[in-house]
Amino acid sequence: MNEGFGLLQTLINLPVIALLMARIGGLVTFVPFFSSSTIPAKTRIFLAAGITLVVLPFAGETVTAPADLGSLVVGMTGELLIGMVMGLIVSIVFAGLQLAGLIIDQQMGIGMAQVFDPLFDEETSVLSQFYFWLAMVIFLSIRGHILLVGALVKSLKTIPPGQFVVSEDVVVSLTNILQVSFVIAIQIAAPLVVAIFLTTLAMGFVARTVPQLNILSVGFSIRLMLGYVLVIVCLIPVIEIFQRSLDTVFLSLYQLFGL
Repeated sequence: MNEGFGLLQTLINLPVIALLMARIGGLVTFVPFFSSSTIPAKTRIFLAAGITLVVLPFAGETVTAPADLGSLVVGMTGELLIGMVMGLIVSIVFAGLQLAGLIIDQQMGIGMAQVFDPLFDEETSVLSQFYFWLAMVIFLSIRGHILLVGALVKSLKTIPPGQFVVSEDVVVSLTNILQVSFVIAIQIAAPLVVAIFLTTLAMGFVARTVPQLNILSVGFSIRLMLGYVLVIVCLIPVIEIFQRSLDTVFLSLYQLFGL
């Protein structure tokens, strides 16, 4: 009965709800897929509000209402930063996989073959978009969305709303995740880039030794076919690399927020 009354008091405390919604709103705004411009702002707001109501009981007595409007604004800014950092940490890893796709497309000679990506409202390469959706499937298959919301709920205990202070650890964590992102791109793209380079080198050697053979007429088709075959062959290693990277991401997330 007392718990129900306490929850009712929290529900009618709009500043407390505003603090929670700011943290969740920052996450929803920057996490992959929901950060897309094709997702209406109203949808993100309703999603953030829904998650806020679900998370509210877990906040317990850790939430303290701001004393004045200035404290509320400062507190909401800090909460927004927490959500943004959580979303950015995951998004940066996705960007690493997309970068690998862009590099491979350039080496295959289809870098100019752009497709419109409605998620980011811009043109992107074919393999870049393919790897993004592959990453999204992997993320959902390991219940990454549930782990992310779980980390957010736990962070309410370790960093109560309104008490976040930007520290050097945040910058270090984002820098480390950026390094992980570039490592992903290199690990995935390097084998295919080397294979395509050696193939191009071999075709150049053939063209020099046998000038009668018009190797340039079939060179593009060979690179294209080899590229797609290697993409398929390397699919399992790519999945394993991304899964390990997600483990690193969540470990960094837990360490950053003391979960």
